[in-house]
Amino acid sequence: MISDGRKQRDTAADGAGIAVGEVVPLATFRRRMGLSVSAWRALRRAGFPYVEFGKRTWIVGGAAVAWFQRLGDASRGMHDVNNNMPQP
Repeated sequence: MISDGRKQRDTAADGAGIAVGEVVPLATFRRRMGLSVSAWRALRRAGFPYVEFGKRTWIVGGAAVAWFQRLGDASRGMHDVNNNMPQP
């Protein structure tokens, strides 16, 4: 790809989140999701999946989407965030 010297804008619209098959730097993910530093820390403490490689933190789309889906399922009583079904 030939660059014309202008900074490339993120192809996803702001607030678009992350897609399966996408790997983005933490700063991009936080901007898209509208997360503050303290909100990111809370996600990390809750077990949100991320990868540290070199000096950067990366978010893998498939893992992030699956984590949010499990969190949503847990809030509806389907299973907990560790993917365990509730015991009768």
